[in-house]
Amino acid sequence: MRIGSYEIPEVRFTSGAFNDIKKIYDNVKSVDRQIHANDLALLLGYKTPTSGGFYRRINSLISYGLLEGRGKFRVTKNGEDILYPRDEDHRKQSLRESVLRVSLWNEFYKKFKRDLPENLWLEIKDLTGVSSAEAQSVEKEVRRWYLNDTEPIAGEDSLLTPPDKLRGGPDNDLAEDTPRNLNFQSLQTLRSNEIEEIPFAGKYAIKKPADEDVRKSWERLKRYMEIYLEDFSEESSKVAVDSGTSETNLE
Repeated sequence: MRIGSYEIPEVRFTSGAFNDIKKIYDNVKSVDRQIHANDLALLLGYKTPTSGGFYRRINSLISYGLLEGRGKFRVTKNGEDILYPRDEDHRKQSLRESVLRVSLWNEFYKKFKRDLPENLWLEIKDLTGVSSAEAQSVEKEVRRWYLNDTEPIAGEDSLLTPPDKLRGGPDNDLAEDTPRNLNFQSLQTLRSNEIEEIPFAGKYAIKKPADEDVRKSWERLKRYMEIYLEDFSEESSKVAVDSGTSETNLE
C-alpha cells in the first residue's frame, strides 16, 4: 500500500514475511546464493512471478529489508540474522531494524512507540501529505498493521501478551505459579523492572507500565481489543482469499 510517498508492506511481518523468508533461506542455505524469480514464485506457491499476490509478498520482504534483488533475489544479512541470531540481543536488534525499516512505522515509533493517538489519521495526513479523506479511509488498516508489525519489538511498550504467546500454558512456569481458579478480582501482580504483568484465569496475562494506573491501562487495552475484534472477520476472510488464490495458481 502506498500512502503519499510512504510504502507500507501488505504482508504482515510475523504472520507472513517471517515464514516466507525462512522458506527462502531454507532453500538457498546462504545469503550468497541467489534464487531466480521463476523459482521463487514456485517456492511460494505461484506458477509465474507475474501474479499480483507474488508481487505483494516479494515487495513486502524487500520493504522489511529481508530480501534484495530484481529478477534474481537473495536473502539479506539482516534476514539471516533474524533466523539465526548470535544471541537474544542480536535477534531483538535485527527484528527492530527490519520492522522500523518501514519509514512510516519508524516515524510512528519514534513519536508514539505503540501508544497510537485516537485520531491517527491526523498524523497520517501530516506525515504523508495526503488528503483528510484518504487519511481517514486508511486509518483503521494502518493502525492494525502497525500494531501487528511492531509487536515483536514491543518490549516494555507491550500492553497485551500476544495470543499465540500467552503465558500460563501447560509447559510454562507461570502456569504452575498461578492458581487455576484465579479470577480478575483476586489477581496477583508480578513486577519485573518497570513492567507489571497481571495474570488471570490461569492462562492469560496483561502487561502494563508499572507506574500507570491500572484503570487507564484497562481502558487502553479495551480500545486495542475492540479494534482487533472489529477487524478479525475481515482479516480471516483475506487469509481465506489469499489461500484460495495460491491454490488456483498451482492448478
